[in-house]
Amino acid sequence: MKAATLFEDECRNGLVSNSKRKFADYAYYVIELKESSHAIKPTTAEGYLGLMKRIEASRLGKMPLKDIRVRDLNNFYMELSDVAKNVNNGQRLSSKTIREYHALISSVLHHAAKEELIVNNPALNATLPKVEHKEANFYSLEQMHEIIKAIQEEPVFWQAITYLLIGTGARRGEIVGLKWEDIDFEKGIIAIKRNVTAVKGRLVVGTPKTGEGRFVSIALGFLAPLKEWKEQQREKIDASLDSFCFSLDNPTIPLAPHSITTFYYRFSKRHKLGRINAHAFRHSQASILLQDGDITMASRRLGHSRTSTTLDIYGHMMPRTDKAAAEKVATAFLDSAL
Repeated sequence: MKAATLFEDECRNGLVSNSKRKFADYAYYVIELKESSHAIKPTTAEGYLGLMKRIEASRLGKMPLKDIRVRDLNNFYMELSDVAKNVNNGQRLSSKTIREYHALISSVLHHAAKEELIVNNPALNATLPKVEHKEANFYSLEQMHEIIKAIQEEPVFWQAITYLLIGTGARRGEIVGLKWEDIDFEKGIIAIKRNVTAVKGRLVVGTPKTGEGRFVSIALGFLAPLKEWKEQQREKIDASLDSFCFSLDNPTIPLAPHSITTFYYRFSKRHKLGRINAHAFRHSQASILLQDGDITMASRRLGHSRTSTTLDIYGHMMPRTDKAAAEKVATAFLDSAL
C-alpha cells in the first residue's frame, strides 16, 4: 500500500493521533500526495526521497510535527553544514544542498499547517546558510573551435547533438526530447516543448524545467548535421514527424540523457581535450549573449522563467558589458556637454 493511502488510513482509524505524527512519516505522505496530484514533477519527487534518507535518520525526522520549532530546524541545518558529507564526493554539503533540504521541510510544514495539524510553519523563520555563487564554467572561443573540429571525426549522430547543444543553449534533456515536428529546417527555428529525465531507472518525457515551452532560432549551419542524421535514421528505422530525433532502434523512445554525458567523457579522452560536459555549452552560449548585455534575450533562449535567475547564474559575466554601458552614458551626457 502506498505511503499516502496508508497514512490516511492510520489517521482515519485513530492509529496516529495529531499529537504523535512524526515529521518523516508525514513528509513521505506529502511527497506522494504532491506527486500523484502532479503538483511536483517525478524528478522533484525522486530528489525529495533522496533527501528524506538523511531527514528520517535525524532527530528532526523522529519529532512529532506539533513539537517542531524554529530552533530545531536551525540545529538541523547547522548539523548539515558542519557534519554531513556529500555521498558522491565526501565533501561538506553546499549551501545550495542545505537550501534544498529547507525547501522540502518548508513544503511539508506548510502542508501540515493547511491541514490544521500545526498552527503555523516554523520554517518561514529559519536561518539559512548564505548562498554560495559558483561561477558557471564555459568554453573559450579557442576551446569551442577545438571541440567543433574534433566532433567532425565522430558519427553524424553525435555531431548533430553537439551542434544543437552549442547552437541553442538548451539542456541535454531538452535536446533528446526533440521530435522532427519541432524542427523548421527552412526558417531555422526549433520548438523546445519536452524534457527527458530518468526517474527510478526509466525515462520520463515531461515539460521543460520551467514548465513552459519556447521557440529558439538557430543558425542554419548548425542544422546541417541534423539534416544528414535525419536521412540516416530514415534508412534504419521507420521514422515520422512524431518520432524522436535521437531515437536509436525505436522511434518512440528517446535517447537517455546520461548517454550524452557518457559520450563526452569518452570523446574528451579520445581527442585529448579537457573535461567536456553538455551543460558547459549552455553556459558558453550565455557568455556570448551577455557580451551585448541583453539579459532578456539570454533568459528567453535559455528557458529561464525570470531574468533574475539568469542574473544569479551569469551575472559575473557582465562586468565588461556594464563598463561599456557606463562609457556610453558618459559619452551621451558628459562629453557632449563639455
